[in-house]
Amino acid sequence: MRREDEWRDRDVKTVIVPLDGSELSQHAVSLATTLARARRGSITLVHVVDEPAFSDLPPAMTVEDRANAEQYLAFVAASIGEGVKVETRILTGNPTEELLRFADRTPEAMIAMSSHGRGGFGRVMFGSVADKVIRGSKVPVALVRDEHSVRNENLRTILVPLDGSPLSETALPYATELAAGTGATLALVRVIDPFWQAAFVAEVPESVYLSQQQIEELEEQSRAEARAALDAMATQLRSDGLRVVWEVRSGRPADEIARVAETTDADLILISTHGRGGFRRWAFGSVTNELLHRGTTPILAIPPGAHAREITEPARSAIAS
Repeated sequence: MRREDEWRDRDVKTVIVPLDGSELSQHAVSLATTLARARRGSITLVHVVDEPAFSDLPPAMTVEDRANAEQYLAFVAASIGEGVKVETRILTGNPTEELLRFADRTPEAMIAMSSHGRGGFGRVMFGSVADKVIRGSKVPVALVRDEHSVRNENLRTILVPLDGSPLSETALPYATELAAGTGATLALVRVIDPFWQAAFVAEVPESVYLSQQQIEELEEQSRAEARAALDAMATQLRSDGLRVVWEVRSGRPADEIARVAETTDADLILISTHGRGGFRRWAFGSVTNELLHRGTTPILAIPPGAHAREITEPARSAIAS
């Protein structure tokens, strides 16, 4: 393992892969490799050795864990192959806190991890850690459910759910970067809530007096506005050389997004964790979490803290259109 000051370049985009010693945790390596190649970046494999204060193991056992971890990370690094720079890091402390701290101080970082695993060479780690990471991360987090999630070495279709809010559209910089780097098609989808599930119904009591015809007119107006917005966005992105398709659906967001992922054969769902309804609509605990547990398509979740990054020109133009 090289010292950090020997290789860290602030212009390098790094995909951080936390590994806990289990085969399950290694499912994210393939996606990380794809993301690193698309971003012209590198991979850093990370294992966190618990301090005695964070585990019920004696200090001697954590020392042994560190030696095993170094061999393990070197083995995984060797399996990645040529074409991507790979580094390894051993951290010590609380797994979630150390991973988030490392990601936060790594320029242009992205985390790719399995949503399940068994960590610390025998101690349970992933699952609960994945949930804490996605909630606390300031950088994008890619989540892989199992080894069958990553079907292709290259991304062919990237699904981007949007809800019409500026926050949801801040996922576009990452989508355009990956599409440009892989030649993938961007599939934009907007899901319109049925009238009685729409957020404004609870905030406007008078809406209960609307006739069925008025309700249908409002729903059609929402769909028309969504179609116009997606069409304008797609037109701008296509003018920048990207392949884009779009679709407007009605129903529960998680249900419809999952269906579009199937019909488009999406390799990745790229979604902002916040949108028009804040935690009520786009939080990891709702739509993103449901998508992860009901399907096998990997998810790249963009948290609010990541939205401060510089927006690529194609994304800037599309958002402004």
